Amino acid sequence: RSSDLKEMAQEKIGRLEKEMELLPEAARHEHCQTKDELEAKVKEIFALKNEHDELVLQHQQLNVHTQSVMEAMESAEEACSEANQRCGELESQCDQAKERVEEMIREIERLQDDVSTAQRDLMRER
Repeated sequence: RSSDLKEMAQEKIGRLEKEMELLPEAARHEHCQTKDELEAKVKEIFALKNEHDELVLQHQQLNVHTQSVMEAMESAEEACSEANQRCGELESQCDQAKERVEEMIREIERLQDDVSTAQRDLMRER
């Protein structure tokens, strides 16, 4: 019986040794797969980081452009306000000039009436 147990133990040891020989190869294979997966993930992470950095840069550029547009709009609004104020002043001056022209026309019409009256008076005196 002891020899049977010894023989069984020897067989089991032999099988385990063979399994142990195969284990490093399987472990290396699994390690390589894991390493390849990790490298792929690292590449993906770097690609995402580069994309993120590019988006951050575009965002900053857009902020600068937006600020520039806002400043241009404020400047345009100020210029428009000044132009509207000047336009109001010119309209007022134009209205005053129109009133003066109308007064002059009335004065000319009065003078023409006076001249006509004077001419009629002269004709009557002759």
